[in-house]
Amino acid sequence: MEQSLAGWKRLYLSKGGRITLLKIRNLVEFNKALLGKWLWRFGLEESRLWRRVVVARYGVTKGSWCTGIVRGSHGCGLWKGIMPGWDNFAQQVEFRVGDGTRVRLWLIMVW
Repeated sequence: MEQSLAGWKRLYLSKGGRITLLKIRNLVEFNKALLGKWLWRFGLEESRLWRRVVVARYGVTKGSWCTGIVRGSHGCGLWKGIMPGWDNFAQQVEFRVGDGTRVRLWLIMVW
């Protein structure tokens, strides 16, 4: 039996006599973006229940933008899967001083 192989980057679909290009996302990069969104939300949504639960479990560091180290072989693996993206996320984020409520000049933070 002979098979046709289609390139995943350029896959076409026929619609009523027209040929349309299907845009297929790079799922690895798309997943990284979604996980990065959770890191962003963690820094902004301080009063949300989900964030308070994570903070109670792991604590906070880096001006409340990051949790402590996620360790252990048991418990919720969700945050364990999100935190490895912190280094990449931190390289893409620029912090600006606003009203000074989250700035601690007496602490030297190494990102």
